[in-house]
Amino acid sequence: MVLALNSPALGEVADIQRQLFELSQSTNSQGKLAPCHIDQLEQWIDGKLSLLPTQQGAILPGGDKTAAHARVCRAICRRAERAAVALHKQHPQAPVALAYLNRLSDYFLVLARRINQRQGVCDNSLVLDSVKDQD
Repeated sequence: MVLALNSPALGEVADIQRQLFELSQSTNSQGKLAPCHIDQLEQWIDGKLSLLPTQQGAILPGGDKTAAHARVCRAICRRAERAAVALHKQHPQAPVALAYLNRLSDYFLVLARRINQRQGVCDNSLVLDSVKDQD
């Protein structure tokens, strides 16, 4: 993913990479993750959401190449979260790790929207045929 050198997201992504590395290297399921890391993700999400128009339904991937990379990151986070939940059912894991993965996928969705906005690309909302027929 390529972010502008002056983008606050550059530091955020670096922090996320460190946290994920620490989680992957830990001998327990939580590693050094703490509720404060989830709170930080929430602050980043809220900060970006405050700059975006209200989301109207599902948003299709697309737009800027960097935003597309953020959407791929989101998909990987969602896959990791599903795997962690399945593992948790067999071998209980620390809830903070599951919550972190959940919020991380939301972070990447909001980051993708913000990148597109900064590049002048509008959200491509999904409109189902059944919704169109009601108009």
